[in-house]
Amino acid sequence: MHKNYLTYQFALSFHQLCMIVEISDRNVKNRLLRSAEQMIQSFTLSLHAKRPSDEGIHYFSCLLNLRECRLDLESVSRFQGELVTKYEMIHARLEKLCEKAAEAEGGQYRMLG
Repeated sequence: MHKNYLTYQFALSFHQLCMIVEISDRNVKNRLLRSAEQMIQSFTLSLHAKRPSDEGIHYFSCLLNLRECRLDLESVSRFQGELVTKYEMIHARLEKLCEKAAEAEGGQYRMLG
């Protein structure tokens, strides 16, 4: 079992919810799916990062993609129910992971280079 297993499982669950939510606007649905997929990819990359700074960059990217998902869901009034619950759980956990990564970098948020 890898570190942050539970957070990863919540992210996968959120990704699956994004896949099945009904959105008639294809552009919004495609953006949502792309952001959800990039969120999972970033989290996966964080698990294989060699340096704490790289891990932090991937966590931060994951957090940004999660926020993009929320914006897309809100734009079509689909941010509700289990999506909100999962989002809030993942968001809080990712913020903590980003803070820990920033501490490893001397307490500064230098996540984007």
